[in-house]
Amino acid sequence: VELHSGDSLLIGKHGMEFKDEDGGPYSLFVLLRATKVVSYRRASDFYTKIYSVADLVVPTPDKIVTSSGQVETRDKRAEIRRQFRSLIELIMHRIRPTTWIDAGGCGEISPYVTNLSLVVSQSPEVHEEIVDLLEQLKRQQGIQVSLSAEIVHLPQEMVERVGIDLNPQKGRTTLTPREARMFRAFVAGSPKKTDIRCLAKVALVNGQQAEVSVPPQPKGGKESGRLLIQTITSKDQRNVWLYAVVSGNDLSAPVASHTADIPDGHSLLYDVTDQWPMADYPEMRTFLLTTPTIVVVEEEEERIGIFPPGTHS
Repeated sequence: VELHSGDSLLIGKHGMEFKDEDGGPYSLFVLLRATKVVSYRRASDFYTKIYSVADLVVPTPDKIVTSSGQVETRDKRAEIRRQFRSLIELIMHRIRPTTWIDAGGCGEISPYVTNLSLVVSQSPEVHEEIVDLLEQLKRQQGIQVSLSAEIVHLPQEMVERVGIDLNPQKGRTTLTPREARMFRAFVAGSPKKTDIRCLAKVALVNGQQAEVSVPPQPKGGKESGRLLIQTITSKDQRNVWLYAVVSGNDLSAPVASHTADIPDGHSLLYDVTDQWPMADYPEMRTFLLTTPTIVVVEEEEERIGIFPPGTHS
């Protein structure tokens, strides 16, 4: 019987073939419904290909910025298997999902951790799409995010005067480049007791994390907290998805996490007074100002006169 998507087929048996517990006859019916139609292809049309994915599955080491401003790295090679799983899931969801063996198809994909490769058995059309997807993912690795993080201390009266309009639920606001410049100038030029300091300036590979130790205020003593931050660029390279976790050394203080989609070059200003309070100045508010800027490595190299071999004379 040939069924199309949405068609139903009712199969039934009548008579004395079936009896209930009391011996009475009953009829049995089975309703079949076609919910999805997938194309069938003989496995003999498939072929196996090995893809080198070392640059996609070896994690980029996270950066750690100490309270003295030094940048260290932390390797995450133990996460290679997790990176393999994520890559395989991405391929199976993005490329012909119904053709894979887990969905009833004939396609197979397996990690080969020893030489950091994927072994794929699929149709020629799927192999072409895999090549395109892997090339796209590798091109995205040529994107970096230049991130600056600044800590700002303002008296409550100055907060009201400068007109900072924070989202009441999220305690943050987005500033355009012009607004951010005006805000920095206002803080730096204020006669009141204000303070703005650079916590870190780091260049992150797309998706990389940075951990920043927050120096004490005033200087001296142990660090007053930590900032964990991650940036991921949008596909059109116009926005940066920012994830930040702010924690203090005081275990009783709440840990704040922020996620925001910020236009390239804009700044995110958020209130972190609960995490990084100034104990000697309770009237002061503490803010964190983060500014991510997308840098396309190839474009930056061309700008400063670095060209791949054979492309410029």
